[in-house]
Amino acid sequence: MSRAIGSVLLLLLTACATPAGQIPKEDFAWETAELPIGYQAGFRNLRQAFQTCPGFVAEGDLYTDLGEGRLTVYLAQGFPMSGRTDFVAGKVELQKKDDARSVITLAVQHIYDKPTFGPPGKMRGQWKRWASGNFDCS
Repeated sequence: MSRAIGSVLLLLLTACATPAGQIPKEDFAWETAELPIGYQAGFRNLRQAFQTCPGFVAEGDLYTDLGEGRLTVYLAQGFPMSGRTDFVAGKVELQKKDDARSVITLAVQHIYDKPTFGPPGKMRGQWKRWASGNFDCS
């Protein structure tokens, strides 16, 4: 019975989710930093980490002609966390600075940047470490 109720609640919440492109910029906590790694390697690192670490699913594209990569990060659903919900947790953009460095812009929705999910900035810090090649999921 409780499983059925949980499924109905998840369905209702998912139906109310705002599409990624329609979430206002002010709904996110933003951070920009320079990484000592190229944008393509950073993008691959992020994809690998999001596939390995539970909780989130990242979808996006690498635009080599523009020298950038963009990911939208969604809350995961199912087991083994392979599916995604329509709830956007954040966004990550990587831009080429030169062949060995890139600029990463991280955005986490304010609701996921609250103490319930750890200290403010924890998620952005974790994603930045993942981009640099540190795949620690904790």
